[in-house]
Amino acid sequence: MKKIVLQILCMIFFLNGCSSRKKHVSSQNDTAFNESTAVLNNDAFTRKIVQNIKESESAKNFKSLYIKANVRYEDNQQKQNVQADIRIKKDQIILVSIRLLGITWAKALITQDKVQYYEKPNGTHFEGDFATLSRWLGTELNFEKLQNLLVGNALFDLTKERLVSKSSENQTGLFANTQYLNKEFWTENISNQLIKQSFHSKTENQRLQVQYSSFQNHNDIVLPSQISLEALRDADKTNIELQFFSVLLNEDFSFPYAVPSGSKLINID
Repeated sequence: MKKIVLQILCMIFFLNGCSSRKKHVSSQNDTAFNESTAVLNNDAFTRKIVQNIKESESAKNFKSLYIKANVRYEDNQQKQNVQADIRIKKDQIILVSIRLLGITWAKALITQDKVQYYEKPNGTHFEGDFATLSRWLGTELNFEKLQNLLVGNALFDLTKERLVSKSSENQTGLFANTQYLNKEFWTENISNQLIKQSFHSKTENQRLQVQYSSFQNHNDIVLPSQISLEALRDADKTNIELQFFSVLLNEDFSFPYAVPSGSKLINID
């Protein structure tokens, strides 16, 4: 069984910053949208869309979240169906447990300053901070992006982006063009829920797309019930689909994590 937990972390984070150590030469035509191609390029309109999205995100005011999900994983070598238990203590802890046939195969415990995971089939585990994992992946990581992805929030702070908007009858897209990334954020006009976000590296053949195809209201907190991730790195393509079948909000639960006896600590520096 491939390292699914680490693969999920990699595909979530690998476009954040996009290897800022690499050189990039800009050009006058290096824009995702310009005034002639954008349907709407009104600053007031764009600010209003960002405000609507931020208000929708702020409404997700939970203290804890316990998600049970079916996960379909596919890459160039294999397909795998597993179950995931995802426990979140907002802004503090995320625990992801991967199960196959009712048996825990892997766990990842993520906090604001530390990443730990173990895999039983390989008998290995990792402990380190985000800086270590960032050096290994060649891109900056953080806790906030994983939490945002799971609850349907934008992976980047839209208030800090220079955005161009494009609107249709049902959807509005926000587009940002940075030195290393083209970013897209699509929202549904009626609900203001984020329905898709994608990131495309300018310096490498790397792309990540996150799509939210359905939502469910949990005591006035709207959360995604299906998340599809598609990541491309050169010829390697990975797809992960999470289908939530149980969600508990604001209940007390533990975050059990203990490395199995005999597991070997690996070094990824």
